[in-house]
Amino acid sequence: MAIADGEDLGKWAAAQRTGFSRLTATQQWMLTSKLDITAAPAKRTRAEMWAQNLAAARQYREREGHLEVPRSHTEHVGEQAVRLGAWISQQRVKAAKLAPERVEELTALGMRWA
Repeated sequence: MAIADGEDLGKWAAAQRTGFSRLTATQQWMLTSKLDITAAPAKRTRAEMWAQNLAAARQYREREGHLEVPRSHTEHVGEQAVRLGAWISQQRVKAAKLAPERVEELTALGMRWA
C-alpha cells in the first residue's frame, strides 16, 4: 500500500478510474499521459454475464460431451476465464428461480438438474 501525504494512492487511483468520465478533458489527459490511468472498464450486464457463462458451458460440452463440470473448473473463452464449475453448481441450486428460457438453454446442453 502506497501512502503519500496521508492519501492511499491505490484508493485515489481507483477513484480516478471510476470517475474518469466526470473529469475535464485536461484532467483526463494528465491522468492518461502522465500516470497511465484510464477509465474503469464498463460493468457487464447480467445478460452479458449469462451469455459468457453459457458460451463457456457450450464450449465445455462440445469438448467433453457432458456438463458434469468439476466445481473448481475454470473454462477459458477467448481471453476470459470463466469459473464454469461454480456457475453450473449455482444454476442447479437456483433452478426454481431461473427464467424458463434459461432452464431450456441449459437443458438443451444436457444439464443435470439434480
